[in-house]
Amino acid sequence: MDGDDDYNNNLPLTRSRKDWSCPKAVQVSDYFQRQQTFAASSAHADSACHFNNTFSEMSLITNNIKTILNIKIKARHDSYTDQYMRIFMVKMCVVSSLVMGVDWFHDTVSCMVPSSSSLKPTFIHSACWIQGFYVYPEMAHRIAESNYYGIPKNMDFDGVLPSGGLCQTYTRQGIRNSVCRPFAKRYYLQYQWMPFYIASLSLMYYLPYVLFRIVNTDMISLKSTLTKEKVDGAEIVETYFNYDINSNMKMRIRIGLNIILKGLYIAVSIMAYLCTDSLLLGNFKNYGVEWIRWSHFNHSRAFDFFVGNEPKPGNVLLPSFGYCEIQEASMDIQHVFFNKNKFICEISPNILYQYVFVVLWFVIVSSIAISIAGLIINLAGHVITMACFLKDGSPAKKVYKKLSLRECEYLTFIRRKNIPLYGEVLGKLSKQRMKPRLEMNGNIMDHAHEPTIPLMNGGNGVHKRPSKVESSAPPDSATRWSKI
Repeated sequence: MDGDDDYNNNLPLTRSRKDWSCPKAVQVSDYFQRQQTFAASSAHADSACHFNNTFSEMSLITNNIKTILNIKIKARHDSYTDQYMRIFMVKMCVVSSLVMGVDWFHDTVSCMVPSSSSLKPTFIHSACWIQGFYVYPEMAHRIAESNYYGIPKNMDFDGVLPSGGLCQTYTRQGIRNSVCRPFAKRYYLQYQWMPFYIASLSLMYYLPYVLFRIVNTDMISLKSTLTKEKVDGAEIVETYFNYDINSNMKMRIRIGLNIILKGLYIAVSIMAYLCTDSLLLGNFKNYGVEWIRWSHFNHSRAFDFFVGNEPKPGNVLLPSFGYCEIQEASMDIQHVFFNKNKFICEISPNILYQYVFVVLWFVIVSSIAISIAGLIINLAGHVITMACFLKDGSPAKKVYKKLSLRECEYLTFIRRKNIPLYGEVLGKLSKQRMKPRLEMNGNIMDHAHEPTIPLMNGGNGVHKRPSKVESSAPPDSATRWSKI
């Protein structure tokens, strides 16, 4: 056994056995048989290593996707409709971009290369990935005359006759067929940059929230204040309901900008929808609807290309097969060579993209509906608030009539978070905005019913001071007014 071990250790192997990840082959006495066994074991080890690496990568990606899609339920500054846009939509775009990106790095295209071709298959695959692929849109519903979507059975056919039959625009000798109208070529190169575009959509959906935090610094500050253990109602009134610090004009601007931000979410969703449809050559607009309709077909009609006369919606969006043309040319001192090559290639990245875009279609369409609902809810809230101002009722409503829309939002938020504090703030606002009764000329005058400039109409809610004091009024009464 010791001699055998020495013999094994002295074998001229190109790879150390300590690097093997698979069990050693059964040892035999013949040297050449050992070499063959080692080659097979080495190949098996390489295959196992590749499988392990791939499995590790997929496991890492899966864990990252779970982490990204994890959404914590907690109180946030913006509304639920805004959270759908800037959290869920951003996460969906990031995950879609990640899935596409992994495929972008690892997947390749493969072309049917005849044995007679002088070009190497690796060069053809790389050149076609750069060059792009095309199909004939006119062949979309000519299923019986096609091998794949947009590709005729006869590769020579690239046009149509007035009678509707397929034809060849140029003969092998280069003679033009004037009767044959050439097909239009529709190129597909989306696989080259699509992961980066989807990632940019996540930035678009998050941008309105950045502006939201800039516009709503007052509300964010109020929420932070309410999280303290002890909150003084007088401090709240002095800070957020003081026109010297927080002017009425500034609060109006915030209300208007918040409405604009709701509209911005709608604009971002529509822009994402239209841009994606444009980049996918107009086939994304009804993609989800067509997919639902196609899913109701029976199994044979849905997946057998030659059954029925309607192509699969995924192939219409991003075909899985296409033509690739490569111009082959070379020159030396004695010869000049030129040849035009045309190959049918499979575009495997498009298969993954078809399913990713099914998901993206539904989430983008839902983002449009949810963003519109967010704007309607925001406007409805202001309408309800203004409708309450027009009605007399409880003392609280009388105080609300003296407040601006933004101040009403402050009170609403305080009421939801801290009822005792809400009562304290409301009481202080009642004393501040509902002035006490004053004596004037021996008569009782209710200062709260003096003419005011309504906040809802652009005023500041301050009582108008009388322009003149009756000459019969006592001097001390006039002095009191001057102090007020």
